[in-house]
Amino acid sequence: MNRKPFMRWGRFYNNSDDRIARRLSNFVKTLYIVAKHRFALRSQPKLIQSDFIAEWMVAPAITHSSVEPVITWIGHATFLIQIGGLNILTDPVFFDVSRFFKRKVRSALSIHQLPKIDIILISHNHCDHLDLPSLSFLKKDNPTILVPLGNKRWLQQRGFDTVQEMEWGQEIIINNVLVCTFLPAHHWTSRGLFDINTTLWGSWLIRDKGTKIYFAGDSAYGDHFAVIGKSFGPIDIILMPIGPNEPRHLMNESHVGIDEAIQAFDDLDGHHFIPMHWGTFRSGVDNFHDLVNLLTVAWRTYVEKKSQCALHIMKFGQSATFEHLKKGSD
Repeated sequence: MNRKPFMRWGRFYNNSDDRIARRLSNFVKTLYIVAKHRFALRSQPKLIQSDFIAEWMVAPAITHSSVEPVITWIGHATFLIQIGGLNILTDPVFFDVSRFFKRKVRSALSIHQLPKIDIILISHNHCDHLDLPSLSFLKKDNPTILVPLGNKRWLQQRGFDTVQEMEWGQEIIINNVLVCTFLPAHHWTSRGLFDINTTLWGSWLIRDKGTKIYFAGDSAYGDHFAVIGKSFGPIDIILMPIGPNEPRHLMNESHVGIDEAIQAFDDLDGHHFIPMHWGTFRSGVDNFHDLVNLLTVAWRTYVEKKSQCALHIMKFGQSATFEHLKKGSD
């Protein structure tokens, strides 16, 4: 596909109507609403974190490698994808992002328990997706780090050598078989106040012997899902964010809502839906259980029309195997 991001004065935008001032305004408003919400909850019964962890975390059972697809959810947007004998990590974040943005649930898999990582896919440079301490630990494996345009120099300045940055539509072939393609998303980027949208954002498609796995990264709903679906669908496994969902009027330019996530899955012509980007950090006013419950209810309506599709609500540390996927040519 040949879709390109809109550019203005050296910065990336989703379209000609996108504005940094509006995004900053929405970000500040969201922080205020979230802070107000948390203050209000102080006088109400709290969900005990240990109870949530007991319900939603399992002891991971990680293999050294796998030819058939095995996907383990570590938390947030971090997945270990094992396919074609390669180990791939998406947006690896294993620690607190900052003293002000701490994990509500620890990483299901210690970074020390990981097998040797061959490839790291980064969707964008927000701190909960591009985590320097996690990447620094993984440097020992000398993985190939695939990043959106504009991030290579930043990582090289911090001692990372095996970095390749990509634009939408570009792809790289690993071991002459596995193909990683960088594709559009509807989001934004920054590491601070002065570098907003100076680097690109996006999603990733992994293809191996006919199996297709799509990692959506962070994205609002947009027509890019349908464009990707027409170019690459049907897609076997889709890793799709479902949070933060509320406040919807502020989140809708950066994050899909529950119904939009299912619509995006349909646009992509997906077969297996794995939700992510929930339950790890609290960046909205959503209750973690509410997100899963809303998705489950909406999914029941969806499968009345698409009964061949499957929803996999994974626990932290849980692995899903997909040996039954039909193999074919790309």
